[in-house]
Amino acid sequence: AAGLALTARAAVDAGKAAAEDEAAQSKLAQTLKTAAKATKGSVDQSEQWITSLGKQFGIADDQLRPALGRLAVATGDVAKAQSLTRLAMDVSAGSGKSLESVTTALAKAQNGNLSGLGRLGVKIKDTDGKTKSLDQITKELAKTYDGAASKAADTTAGKQKKLSVQYGELKEQIGAQLLPVMQKLTDIGLKVVDWLSKNPEAVKYFGIAIAALAVAFTAAFVAANWLPIAIAAVVTGLIYAYTHFETFRKVVDVV
Repeated sequence: AAGLALTARAAVDAGKAAAEDEAAQSKLAQTLKTAAKATKGSVDQSEQWITSLGKQFGIADDQLRPALGRLAVATGDVAKAQSLTRLAMDVSAGSGKSLESVTTALAKAQNGNLSGLGRLGVKIKDTDGKTKSLDQITKELAKTYDGAASKAADTTAGKQKKLSVQYGELKEQIGAQLLPVMQKLTDIGLKVVDWLSKNPEAVKYFGIAIAALAVAFTAAFVAANWLPIAIAAVVTGLIYAYTHFETFRKVVDVV
């Protein structure tokens, strides 16, 4: 019973992860299409690019998608947004700042607001006190933090992150296969709940059946020798309820 419960929980978690990933992909696709006039091919390439970066550097897609989307809105260009996201990864790894804070600062800088970069410790003025150009700043950042993300990915912590990201991707792939089944089960569950809400007297018998199962399997864990007796008792009770109570029988037939 415990193994079955764990398996069911894993399946639900995988399905949830896949559903959330699907929603995140849809959101990024809409952002790229709206802000950068991206084609379906460009959107698909971006998703492949994100997956590749996740495996190579151990950065989850739920960090990379918002970063790319933020920079796509600021630049209006998918290729430039990808280039800046890649730069942001190096700056984040080398400076210890979060990827979100770095990409936010770079996005604002595209519109002339360099204060965010300044707050991150980036030198935005030259020795004469003159504000540097954005092109000059990005080139200096690229030179200063070149390869920082790769170095971080090669550490023990980095390798653990890569493993975690790949495990997450695997779970999402499994969940994607389970989504159609879970959708059907959800539809059935909604119908059962709706029927029960319209037939409150059935809830009593439905509750008795669930309580009987809970008691039986609890007893089984306490004393394994009780398992055959417990199962027999539950089956007997369910059969009795099914044959003697029309309301309970309807519930079972619906399920």
